[in-house]
Amino acid sequence: MVNNRTFIGSWEPKNVLEMICAGFDPNKVPDACFIEGIFNREKNVAQSLSFFSIIIIIIAIIVINVVIYILCRRYVIKKINDKVESVELNDQISTVVSRYMAMRETKL
Repeated sequence: MVNNRTFIGSWEPKNVLEMICAGFDPNKVPDACFIEGIFNREKNVAQSLSFFSIIIIIIAIIVINVVIYILCRRYVIKKINDKVESVELNDQISTVVSRYMAMRETKL
């Protein structure tokens, strides 16, 4: 038994060492496991990104969101202005105002 597990395989030293090294926490593997070539010293993504690159990524995301917000806002404002300036809406407003004025004059 190695690491409270039944070891299945050949009892060669390299295989036994591999089983022992597999039982360690990935962040606390002893140097012997790396020296024998059982594990590689590859960094994970979180360790390889520096603080500066994370800040750059966050700033880029913020800038992209601001650009999208500005473009959407301009689009909505343009659509609203187009609707307000449309002839059909102006005609409806003129009709309602003239009816109001006519009602006002009849009450006086």
